[in-house]
Amino acid sequence: MLGERHGADLTTPATSSTLPRVHIRFSCICAAATGLLLAGCATGSALSPSTQSSTGSSTGSAVPRTSPVTTAVDRPTCTADDVTVQGAFGKKPTVTIPDTCAPPAKLVTKDLSTGTGAVVKEGDTVQTDYLLVTWSDKKVLDTSFGRGPFPVQDVGHAQVIDGWNQGLIGMKQGGRRLLIVPPDLGYGQGGNGIQPNETLVFVIDAVKVTS
Repeated sequence: MLGERHGADLTTPATSSTLPRVHIRFSCICAAATGLLLAGCATGSALSPSTQSSTGSSTGSAVPRTSPVTTAVDRPTCTADDVTVQGAFGKKPTVTIPDTCAPPAKLVTKDLSTGTGAVVKEGDTVQTDYLLVTWSDKKVLDTSFGRGPFPVQDVGHAQVIDGWNQGLIGMKQGGRRLLIVPPDLGYGQGGNGIQPNETLVFVIDAVKVTS
């Protein structure tokens, strides 16, 4: 997450090579973001089918009867189109994550609006506004809207999670993009209040792009 939250100091976990190496702080009152937290939560374990028995005929024999159970793995994988985003570029968006499909295992991107400015290339600097929602609880975890743009320097090698380094490339200045970041491109095993294996949903505005 970007910025700080009063009373909590969240440092990027050191157990994964894919994690940013910056100190992250949460705060809804922070004047400017000091780092980027791209965090994730577990989706939960699959349920197991349950079996019920009922008494059979007058002979007293038991007849097993299995009740069908829908498991987590039975759900289809969500696509970018399954996640609803409301709000125009420059405005704080509203994100709705469905319950009817499972989070994707790979990075998913979708341009919600295509900008007309410079294209983000590897090595560029991008001033971004963003909103982060965690998949597991569908809550807004952090946002820069109302706080000021967050700079990402040297895109592709920036001190942010891999989901951002990969997902920002190809955006245009003035554009808005949806990123669905799997745990291995986010914060993996989590920590410091972030659940393990969290999938992260970002809406990102490319405010300014410079080479």
